[in-house]
Amino acid sequence: MLEAVLNGVADRAEFIVSGIEPATMARWNLDEVKVRGKAFHVGITTLDDYYQPMSAVVPMITGRASRITEAMPPVTGTDSPTVTLALSVGFGITTRDRTSQALWSPVHHKAAHPGDRFCDGTARMERGAPVTWPKF
Repeated sequence: MLEAVLNGVADRAEFIVSGIEPATMARWNLDEVKVRGKAFHVGITTLDDYYQPMSAVVPMITGRASRITEAMPPVTGTDSPTVTLALSVGFGITTRDRTSQALWSPVHHKAAHPGDRFCDGTARMERGAPVTWPKF
C-alpha cells in the first residue's frame, strides 16, 4: 500500500490498527476526535531491537486525514473480542477542501502576468511540435 502511495499510483490509503481491547477503546470518544483535514506525515527511520527509533525520521510523503472507522469483528470460540480502527488518508489532490483544478490558457496567464511568455509554447507542445525553450 505505501509503495503505491509513494509511487503516485494510489491517491488514498487506510492505516489500520487491530487487536485493541474494548476496555481500552471505551476510554476514547471518537466523536470528539477531529482528524478531518489534519496533516498526516509518512516517513522512515531505523529501529533498534526494542523498536525504538535510532535516527531522525526521513519524511517521504504528506497526506490529509479524512475519517476514522471503528469495527468489531465477530468473535468465535474462546477468542476475546477486539476492536479495529482504520484511518483513511488522501494523498495528492484527492480532498474536497482543495480548490478544483483549473485550465489556464496563455490568454489567462498573460492577463494575470502581463509580459510573461511562460505559456506561449503550450499549444505547440499539445500538438506534439518541438518547442524551443528560451535560454536565460
